[in-house]
Amino acid sequence: MRSPVTGTVTAVNEAPTGGTAWNGLDGPSGSWLYRVAPQRIGRDLPSWMIADEAREWTRQQYGKVRDYLLTAVGGGEVGVTMTDGGEIAVGILDGLDAGEWGNFERQFLDI
Repeated sequence: MRSPVTGTVTAVNEAPTGGTAWNGLDGPSGSWLYRVAPQRIGRDLPSWMIADEAREWTRQQYGKVRDYLLTAVGGGEVGVTMTDGGEIAVGILDGLDAGEWGNFERQFLDI
């Protein structure tokens, strides 16, 4: 998974809860996924996207993921809902077969 810093993962939250917004809580009651100890923060910082640039990149990526999933999973109720402007359904990745999952990883997760 891409990270804005080069470093070492120091903790993994095995049971994140709640939404995706940072809530500042420690332990499994928090919404964080990983803690990373940065190694070269000074070198990484200039490559960070901030404000409008980050927002636009996020919008574009969401659209790409949504379009990919509409094609990959497509059909059925999920496909119709997404075609009509609906959001990506929770658990939709479970509908990908091994080949499509591999394509998703290469295209979006940089694996």
